[in-house]
Amino acid sequence: MIIVESQSFTERFVTAFQSVPVPLVLTFAGVTLTCIGFLWFLLSRIRKRFGSANGNSMLLVEAVRTVVDSTFPSTIVLLSVLVGLSSVGLSADANRYLFLALIALGIVQIAHWLSQVSLVWLKSNLGNSQHSSLHSALGLISFATRLVIWSLAFVVLLSNLGVDVTALVAGLGIGGVAVAFALQNILSDLFASLSIVLDRPFEVGDFIIVGDVQGNVEHIGVKTTKIRSLSGEQILLANSDLLGSRIRNFKRMRERRVVFNVGIVYETPREKVAQVPTWIKDIILTDPLARYDRAHFRSFGDFSLNIEVVYFVLSAEFLIYMETQQSMNLKIMDKFAAEGVEFAYPTQVVHVTGSPATDTNQSEVSNAA
Repeated sequence: MIIVESQSFTERFVTAFQSVPVPLVLTFAGVTLTCIGFLWFLLSRIRKRFGSANGNSMLLVEAVRTVVDSTFPSTIVLLSVLVGLSSVGLSADANRYLFLALIALGIVQIAHWLSQVSLVWLKSNLGNSQHSSLHSALGLISFATRLVIWSLAFVVLLSNLGVDVTALVAGLGIGGVAVAFALQNILSDLFASLSIVLDRPFEVGDFIIVGDVQGNVEHIGVKTTKIRSLSGEQILLANSDLLGSRIRNFKRMRERRVVFNVGIVYETPREKVAQVPTWIKDIILTDPLARYDRAHFRSFGDFSLNIEVVYFVLSAEFLIYMETQQSMNLKIMDKFAAEGVEFAYPTQVVHVTGSPATDTNQSEVSNAA
């Protein structure tokens, strides 16, 4: 039965294209060769225009270059043949076959373009990252992407050829859902890892704080991220847990805001209390790594007059911040010593008031002695 149908289709195809006059043959040949030459010239010009771009070109340039390089020579020839055949005025059956052939050719070529462009995009976003395990997973991700593209292309092709693909699509959908449920945890961490690569909330070497965990990022894998804590141990966190938490990335800081208080004794004269913020401002302005914000006599404490100071260290390095703060503390000590201003420390003053009876008894005791 299959052979009979195949022969019937062949006979109909031959009948549709037989008995073509010679002038139409010449027209077909001329149009076909002209179309081949034009398409080849167009691709060569595009290849020359985008082929000179360097390795740091934008993704769009890389995508255009990939599309040009991945165009099949057979696509150019077949497309030119189809254009030539359509120009000679064939029968309705012949035009129908040409249309189906053009659709099949376009679907295959577009699927190939998409698979190649997706590979370029994956290499651009994942291949240059510092996530070593994602490099090994790049082949798997690329294979899955191409599988999806070619599966969709196959379904679209069958649909355009008149095949009922409802049952096939339903089967693929059920199978996909079953696989997704079976690999739910793995896929969750995998997509979380991809999100980390694409959004880049942190990279290897960054100092981050996630909840009660803080340390330097050592490795970002497909499933987990390794963090070296300040106390030395290595902490493994699931990528999905990381994205579900608030991440504080100190490596991204451009400057560090510093707030500190200086307490002076209550016996300090009012004039000098008013001058203390100005002294501290002058000290901060002399430091090239600091940017002054404010200094004010803020409050009356239990045992001190509190001066609040705010400034910015023009570096994210913790060591530079500590050295800058130390230098300012020493300068403030020197200035206060020179001006006779004392730092406050926790003290208590007890006032004892004696009663008249107590004083009379003490006097009697003294006279008796």
